[in-house]
Amino acid sequence: MNNTTKLSEIFLAYQSSGFQFAIFLPAFCMGLISLFGISMNSSVCYIVVKYW
Repeated sequence: MNNTTKLSEIFLAYQSSGFQFAIFLPAFCMGLISLFGISMNSSVCYIVVKYW
């Protein structure tokens, strides 16, 4: 049986180079934006349930 796996280009480029700020920064920014969105969605859900 011949199993072949295709790895992503980003993984191959950064697999052994340690911490990469160029990869960390976009993920961190999107995480902060998503936390803001989750809190806004939670407040909308709270208001809908409260005044239903």
